[in-house]
Amino acid sequence: MALRILRAIVGVLLGASGALIYAASWERWAGACQWWSTVESALCTKRQDHRYDFVPPIGAWEPVGDAAQLAGWSLLVLALAFVLLPWALTGTRPGVFSAAALVMAVLATVAVGVATRRSGLTGSLVAPISGDFAMYVWFFVPPVLLVRFAVAAHGWSRAAAVWLVLAAPLVAGFSYAMGSYDSMPWWEALSGVLTALAGLCLLGAAVFSGRARSPDSAATGARRPQRRGRHPELAADWAGLHAAGTGGARPPGGGFDAGRPRRVQVERPSRGASMTVRSTLTHAAAGALLVNAVPHGVAALVNRPFPSPFADPPGVGLSGRLPNAVWSAVNAAVGVCLLRRHDASVRDRVALVVSGSATAVALAAYFGSLDLDR
Repeated sequence: MALRILRAIVGVLLGASGALIYAASWERWAGACQWWSTVESALCTKRQDHRYDFVPPIGAWEPVGDAAQLAGWSLLVLALAFVLLPWALTGTRPGVFSAAALVMAVLATVAVGVATRRSGLTGSLVAPISGDFAMYVWFFVPPVLLVRFAVAAHGWSRAAAVWLVLAAPLVAGFSYAMGSYDSMPWWEALSGVLTALAGLCLLGAAVFSGRARSPDSAATGARRPQRRGRHPELAADWAGLHAAGTGGARPPGGGFDAGRPRRVQVERPSRGASMTVRSTLTHAAAGALLVNAVPHGVAALVNRPFPSPFADPPGVGLSGRLPNAVWSAVNAAVGVCLLRRHDASVRDRVALVVSGSATAVALAAYFGSLDLDR
C-alpha cells in the first residue's frame, strides 16, 4: 500500500511538471507557430531563435510572456518528484552510486529551476548557482539515472522511466528539439506531454500493480513466501528427513548416499490455456509496435518528412519531425508496457521475433510503394 501511495504522489508531481512546461511552451509558440503545420511564418521563424529559449535561459536571452516563470516551477516540481523517483520506479532503495548521482541531479535541477524562475521574474538572465557545472549535471546526469531505473523497473514503472528518458533535455536536444532554424516549435510542449505520460504510467502502476493474486491469498490476505535458492522444496525435504530422526547419521551398511534424502522433482504450476494465448498475442503485438517505432523515430532524428497517422491522408501524406517523433515514442512506450512479463515462454519469444520480422517486411513493402521524395 505504501508503494502505491508513493507512486501516486510521484505520478501527480510528474503530471503537474508536464502541464507547467506545456503552459510555458504555449507562451512561446501560441499565435506564432501551429503545432502540426510544416509552413513557417516569419514570426514562427523568429521565435525559433535560441535567444527565446527558456529551458534554461542562456546567452542573449529575451523573455516571452510568463514562459520562464512557468518553466522554473516545472523544474522545481520535477526535482521534488526526482527525490522519490527511485522508490516509485523500482520499489527498492538506490545503491550508493545511484544515490549520489540522484542527489547531484536533484540539486542541479533545483538550481536551474530557481535561476529560470528568477530570470522570468526579473526579465534578465540569472545564472544558476555553481554556474555551468549545474547546467552540465542537469543536462547529462538525469538521463543516465533514468536508463538505470528503466532497466531495474517492471511493467508500468518501466514505461514511465522510458517516457522520462524521452522527455529529458539531452534526448530532446539531439532529436525533436532541433528545428530547421534553431529550436523546433513546440518541442517543450512535447517534452511536457512525455513527462505527463510518465506520471500517468506511475498512476497506472499504483492502481493495477499487485492485483493478480491467487484466490487463496486474496481470501486469507497471506503473502506469497519468498524463495531462497532454485528449489526450496528440496531444502524443506532435507530438513524434514533430519527432523524425523535421521540426525544426519548414515544407516548401517547404507553407503555414503543412504542418509541423503531423495531428489524430488519439483512440478511448477502450468499456466492456463487462455493466459498462454493472451501472453503470446501480447508479445506479438509488442514486437509489431517496437518495429513500427523505428522508421518514424529515424525519420524524426534525420528531420525527413515521413508518413504518419497525423498526415493528410493518414498513412500516405508526409508529416514533419514532431508528429513522427510522437508516433515513434507512443509505439515504443506501448510496446515496452506490453513486455512487462518476465516469465515469457519460448513460444512468447518466438511470437515476439516472428511478429517483429513480419512487421518489418510489411512496412518495407508498404513504404517502398509510396513516393517519399515528393
